[in-house]
Amino acid sequence: WNLAHIADPTLKLNPITLSYWNGAAWVQIATNEANDGSYAWLVPSLNISTAKVKVTATDLAARSSSDESDGNFAIDSSDPTIALTYAPNRPVKDTDPLVITATFSEAMTSAPTIAINTSGTDLDAIAMSGGPAIWTFNYDVPSGSNDLATVTISGADLTGHPNQAATNNTFTIDNIVPSVALTYDLNRPVRN
Repeated sequence: WNLAHIADPTLKLNPITLSYWNGAAWVQIATNEANDGSYAWLVPSLNISTAKVKVTATDLAARSSSDESDGNFAIDSSDPTIALTYAPNRPVKDTDPLVITATFSEAMTSAPTIAINTSGTDLDAIAMSGGPAIWTFNYDVPSGSNDLATVTISGADLTGHPNQAATNNTFTIDNIVPSVALTYDLNRPVRN
């Protein structure tokens, strides 16, 4: 708040009360605070996009006046979640193109990284493309890998919270060529 905007000089001298709107009611932040134009606030652990702050001043005659933020602001206390999808959605081999899509629950500050751990050739962390909440990576399935591959995504939302582990974070690489064994008995007659 700006003390220059307070016309009543007695209001400038009196302590104030600070409150915030939690989406349903005004909640007191501090009371009997110095009216000096600033307050260090430990923001509550909420997830809301309609928060506001209100300053209430009371003069010597016990008359009060309030002003609240001109617009809403967001309080984001949660880590973003990620759901992974794969195209094609089946076991893949070294000649298959695989598109991995990471859908985040909220926008990210910058491109998240993807790392893939396989039983063979791993992929070290590399940036994905897209944004702000949907990111993709075109994976060149290595011929030297086989079995279950685990995907790790790392990023942060607009408030700096790191993402949670992704759901559906594994896929199967199958680079083993099937073999067929034919057996027969040479001592047995063959019929037509």
